[in-house]
Amino acid sequence: MLEETNIFTPIEKKRFHAKNRLVRSATGEFMTDQNGCPTEDLIRLYENLAKGGVGTIVVGAAQVLSFGDAESDNFLLRLDSEECVKPLKALADVVKKYNVRIWQQIMIDDFEHKDSSGKFRPCPIDEMSREEIDIVINAHIKGAEYAEKAGFDGVQIHAAHGLLLSRFLSPKYNHRQDRYGENPLLIVKEMLWGIREKVSDEFHVSIKINCQDFEKGGLTEEGCIKYCCELSRAGIDSIEISGNETSRKGIVPGVNEAYFKNAAIELKKLIDTPVILVGGHRSISEMNKLLQNNNIDALSLSRPLISEPNLPNRWQSGDTRPSRCISCNRCYIPSNGKCFMDL
Repeated sequence: MLEETNIFTPIEKKRFHAKNRLVRSATGEFMTDQNGCPTEDLIRLYENLAKGGVGTIVVGAAQVLSFGDAESDNFLLRLDSEECVKPLKALADVVKKYNVRIWQQIMIDDFEHKDSSGKFRPCPIDEMSREEIDIVINAHIKGAEYAEKAGFDGVQIHAAHGLLLSRFLSPKYNHRQDRYGENPLLIVKEMLWGIREKVSDEFHVSIKINCQDFEKGGLTEEGCIKYCCELSRAGIDSIEISGNETSRKGIVPGVNEAYFKNAAIELKKLIDTPVILVGGHRSISEMNKLLQNNNIDALSLSRPLISEPNLPNRWQSGDTRPSRCISCNRCYIPSNGKCFMDL
């Protein structure tokens, strides 16, 4: 990467084209209707982010498999049927008006079984049948197909933060004695290969993965890097490095930013696949150092863009003060996607 590369340098790599290297990391806003479709408020939130100057937006996780009642009781997006395409197209269309790339994050929180009382309960990784694993794989493939139909430029497979795929990759939870235990990454690779067969050649397929689980017996940094190298060889288009201890408090610009950076820096020494780093970015100077000194390809933000959707435009205009975000995490309280300082 050229030394003069900065956060506003365009990125032009296979299936990763954006006007700058700022990514809005997937964030759960809990602003859908009861059917898991985006509300007008959610569409307006994403339009404001697109106006604000980011190069790529990863839309907050959409469930690709539903259990029990069809209603979305937790107000997450759904992408599990053809009926989800039209509502999401309205969201994708408004973002792309501003020359911003848009990916949909896809996920399954838990695979659920019916218990003796007829209620759905989470099923441990070790107890899932081969047929149920196929259901999970095919649901992600169909979700990617629906996303492309809705006009998205790509999808991001969510394999972090303790969700189903994250637990598949964690030795704390996956003790299977079959090929999905011998090679826990196989479930993700089969998703990737299946998606590539169904979507157009320019459709981007990314993954979000923990740099480590930060819990005893969980995925280690060494394990993460091993998996990411495998994914690079398997053809993944980009990798976003995150971790279970996300959204840390007490971030001070220039002091303790980029708290997941070690794994990303070591990974970029080994692969050419674009690496996106999330976690605690607050100042242009520190962000540019990551790009220039460590070959990181892009940087993703969440809380700073909740606090200031127009932050990239502010920085590009010459006002390079750090983000005003104080990492208080009060934006986790449902607030229509707004920073508490504006309420």
